[in-house]
Parts: sequence; C-alpha cells; structure tokens
Amino acid sequence: YNTEDNLRTSGWDNRISSVRRVRDDGGWGGGGGGGNVPRDGLVLYDRPGFGGNRRVVRGAIRDLQLVGFNDDTRSVQLGGQ
Repeated sequence: YNTEDNLRTSGWDNRISSVRRVRDDGGWGGGGGGGNVPRDGLVLYDRPGFGGNRRVVRGAIRDLQLVGFNDDTRSVQLGGQ
C-alpha cells in the first residue's frame, strides 16, 4: 500500500475537504493492502506519522465536514492498487 506520513511536506495538510479514490478507469480502487488499511480504501489521520484520530474511507466522501474531519488530514495510508 502507499503512504504519506506528513502531508505538510507536499503542501496538502489542512487542505483536504473531500476524498475519492480513483483508478485509471475512474472507478473506486482495489488491490492489495496491509496493516489496518482496508484493501479497498484508505485511512486519514489528523496527525503526521499516522497518529491521532483516524477515519477509514471505503467510498467517496463529498464533504469531510459531515464526518468531522474537514481540513484535518495530516497523513494518509492508501490500500493496494
């Protein structure tokens, strides 16, 4: 699986307000996985290094404010591709 342990380094911390995982064909991803990351989804964390509160995402979320996580993502783990 893919990870980004500190979104600040790429300029994405405090900026993510919606999520949708896509494949080349535009569909929701799938594939391998590891640890506590769902094979068909991703995990958002509110602290760098995969710490703090987390939200498991298995489908599109148009507005992360609806799940109490708007602009809070600091690190992310992505299930297999």
